[in-house]
Order: sequence, then structure tokens, then C-alpha cells
Amino acid sequence: MQPKIYFAGSSDFSCPIFKALLASGFKLAGVLTTLPKEEGRGQYLQAKPVEDLARKEKLSVFYDFSSLRAEKPDLLIVASYGKIIPKDFIDFPTHGILNVHPSMLPRWRGATPVPATILAGDALGGVTVQKTVFEMDAGPVIAQREYRLNGRETTGQLLKILADEGAELLLEVLSDYLGGKIDLTAQDESKATNCHLLKKSDGLLQPEQEDAEIAERKVRAYNPWPSAYLSWGDSSLKIWQATICDQDLKPGQWGVQKEELYLGFKKGSLRISEIQPAGKKKMTAGEFVRGYRERLVTKKS
Repeated sequence: MQPKIYFAGSSDFSCPIFKALLASGFKLAGVLTTLPKEEGRGQYLQAKPVEDLARKEKLSVFYDFSSLRAEKPDLLIVASYGKIIPKDFIDFPTHGILNVHPSMLPRWRGATPVPATILAGDALGGVTVQKTVFEMDAGPVIAQREYRLNGRETTGQLLKILADEGAELLLEVLSDYLGGKIDLTAQDESKATNCHLLKKSDGLLQPEQEDAEIAERKVRAYNPWPSAYLSWGDSSLKIWQATICDQDLKPGQWGVQKEELYLGFKKGSLRISEIQPAGKKKMTAGEFVRGYRERLVTKKS
């Protein structure tokens, strides 16, 4: 008799893992996700992508743990669910709760491990399948897979990579886990690091106070959200793509060479290749320079 397996997830990171489970030999009994939120200018209720997939598969959808408890699950698999699991539910499923987490635990416990990995300039990232305990991401490790960063990944790109890696890793170990054939490995608490929830203000670039190296990491770490941005008079500029360069510019000074755009920082400079003025669409540096050249040569950021 197959165990009653449920899946909990909400974000785009959840989807490849959910799809892999659907395509596997394991039968899912239902899905736990968060309630639809009002989004867009019309403030229409928008279901999470995991919920859309679940309904297409005609799976039951749950929004709270009391409803899920009534189903008496044997196993809950979690991937970016987005809410804290109640303490009284942690040990309720027969086989516990497995979490697919996009970092090499115990490094970067918490809700934003991928931005934290990029911001820290880590050479290695990865994904962990772990058994959930009440303390955030502190449970024993079932399996891990490293991913070597090339130093150019954005958070959006790295999340997609690690979601696929996590899906493969989960399916590799799930049968053995259910059969009691895997020895769990306790995390080394002395090596634990934590990451915080992101807020919009985290994306602010401050040329007079930051080195270009830090700013470049922020551009990648906060893409797609909350995005890195600069104050621009009484408005702002979002910076979507930038690389470190050797232009000799003062902090906050813009540099323009033909259709190339540069900005000086406390140490070093950035070559900006994709930018977005407030209320406008994303544009190349060349498009931005053609539209704002006069302002660029007369004003700091």
C-alpha cells in the first residue's frame, strides 16, 4: 500500500519539484498552499502556480493545517511553502515532513537562501533534502547536492537551477527514505548561518557608501525581487544588469561613452547594461543614454 503523500508549496521554486513528483511513481493525495492574493492593477485574486497545477491534476487543495490533518497524511513534502509549520503538526505525518531547501545547510537557513548566497559571494551553492523540525531549517540532512556558481547568476536563474536539482535529488532518495534505508545526518550548529526576509529598501544602491563589487552582487541577488535601484532625483532607476569595470569615476558619477553607461562607486565602477526608469519599461543602456544623455552628464545618482 502506497503512503499518502501530500505536497506543500507556493512559489515558482515549488513547481519543478511538484511536477517531478507528479511524473514519478509516487502518487500525490493533495496539495497544501497559501491563499490566493490580490495582484496587479485590477487587484484580482491570483492563485499560486502550485495550486493551478494541482487543480489541473484534479488534486485536493488545502489552505490550512487543520484541514490537512483530517486527511491523516503519511508524508508531507515541502518546497518553498512560505509559512511556518505548526509545532503540533511536525511529527503528525507517519513519515514526518521532508523539506527541499535551496542551500547547503546549515549555511543559509531561512526564507531567502539564494539571494544570501549571491550577496555573500559564495563560490558554492546547492540544495538540501532534510527532515523538518520545529526550528527553522535545522533538521537532519537526508541528502545534498552542490552547485558551483559562475558569479553571473541572478536569484531568478539560480532558483530555477536549484529547483531542478532539488527535484532530481528528492526522487533519488525518497524510496530509500520511506523504506528506512537512509541514515540522517545532524547539522553542524557551529557552521549555521541565517538569512532574513527581504524588503524593498534592501535593493537601494548607495554609490558613495558601497564598493562596486557589493553593488554588482546586489543587482544579481535582488533580480527579480525586490530589484536593485538608485535614487534619481525625486524618482528612481532600477538596475537589472551590470558588471564591474575599470572606469575611473567618482562615487555617484555617471560615465557615458557612445551608448555605454557607467556609474562610479566608493571603490570601482559598474558598467550598466539594462536599466529601468520609474514608470517605464526595461531598456538597454544605449536606449537609456539616448533618452537621458543631458541629464546624465550634469547630475550624480
